[in-house]
Amino acid sequence: MPCYWGAYGDAIAQSPEIESALDKARALQSSGRYTEAIPLFRRAVELAALEFGEEHPDVATIQTKLALLLHVYGQFDEAERLYKHSLSALEKSFGGDHEKVADTLNNLAKLYENTARYDKAEPLFKRSLAILEKRLGTQHRKFASSLNNLAMFYMTQGQLDEAEPLFKRSSRITRQILGNKHPDLATLINNLGEVYRLQGHLIYAESFYQRALEIQRASLASDHPSLANSMNGLALLYIAQHRYEDAEPLLKQALTILEKTRGPEHSKVAGIVNNLAELYRTQRRFEEAESLLQRSLSVTEKIFGLDHPEAALALNNLALLYKEQGRYGDAENLLLKALAILEKPVGYEHAYLAGVLNNLAAFYQSVGQRTKAEEFYERSLALKSARKN
Repeated sequence: MPCYWGAYGDAIAQSPEIESALDKARALQSSGRYTEAIPLFRRAVELAALEFGEEHPDVATIQTKLALLLHVYGQFDEAERLYKHSLSALEKSFGGDHEKVADTLNNLAKLYENTARYDKAEPLFKRSLAILEKRLGTQHRKFASSLNNLAMFYMTQGQLDEAEPLFKRSSRITRQILGNKHPDLATLINNLGEVYRLQGHLIYAESFYQRALEIQRASLASDHPSLANSMNGLALLYIAQHRYEDAEPLLKQALTILEKTRGPEHSKVAGIVNNLAELYRTQRRFEEAESLLQRSLSVTEKIFGLDHPEAALALNNLALLYKEQGRYGDAENLLLKALAILEKPVGYEHAYLAGVLNNLAAFYQSVGQRTKAEEFYERSLALKSARKN
C-alpha cells in the first residue's frame, strides 16, 4: 500500500481556498472516487505553488498526494516527476531521514516496481523502512505499511518465503494499533491469503480471503476497490479448485466495482478481465475468452508499454488460448515475444519467467519438437530450483 499523508503544515491552514480543495479531494479519495479527486489535488498544487513557492515542503506534500493518484491510474511519467521533485524539496527542508522523506521514497519505490525497474525499487523500500524504524519505532502504523510494501515487492518477484514473515509482522502491528476490524488489517489478511494461494495452501488461503472480505464489507462502501481485490483473489482460488460457478460472479462483481471507481482502462481492470478470460478458457468458452484477453492486452500495453512484464503475462495467456484452438503459429509467436520481454535485464529474473519457459516447453512437446521442449523444461526447472534455494 502507498503511504498516504495526513496533516499539512501551518502554511496550508492559513489559506482557506487551498484547504477547502484538499478537504474535498481527501473525502473523494477516501471513498474510492479517485478520478474526481485528481483535479482538486491539481488545483491545490497550483494554488500552493503560487502562494508559497514550488520548493515549499507543504507544496511537496500536496504534490505527493497528486502523484499517488496519478500513479494509481498508470500515469507513471508525471507521477515519477512529482515524486522526485517532492523528494528533493523535502530533503532540502527536513534532511534525508525525515518521516516524509521515507514516505516519498516508499512511493517512488512502488512506482519503480510497477514499471519493472526492480533494481531501483528494492533499495528505496529498504531505505524507507530504515528511516521509519529510526524515527517512529517498530510499533507504528507507517512502519507496518512499509513492511507490507516490501513484502508485496517480494511476492511480485515470487519470493514468497521472504514475503510471508513481513506480512505477518505487519499484520501483528496493525492489529495491535487499529484492532481486528479495520480495513488496513483486512488488506494484510488478503495479502497473506495471496501468499498461501501461491504456495498451494488453498484451504488455508480461503479462510484468509473470507476474513478479509468480512471486515471490508463491514467497514467500507460496497463499491470500494479493496473489496474487488479480495474478490479477485478468492475467485482465483476457486478457479484452482475447479469451483467455476463460485468464481465467475466474484470476478464479474470485482470488474463492475473497478470499472466504476477506476475507469475501464486501469491496470487492475485489465487484471480482472484477464482472470475472467482465463476462467472462460478453462471452460472452453473460447470466443468470450479471446475477446477479453485482447482487451486485457490492449489496456496493459497502453498503461505499461510493450516491454513490461504485465504485457508479457497478457501475451502468454493469449498464446495459451491460441494453442488450445490449434492456432500453433500464433501461439508460438506470442510465447516467444513474452519470453523476450521477460529476459530483458531488470536486476534479476522476473517471477513470470519460469511459467513462460514451462509453457514454451509444453507447447513444443505438443507439436513434437522434443529437443526444444527439453531445453525449455530444463531452463524452467533450473530457475524454479534456484528460487527455492
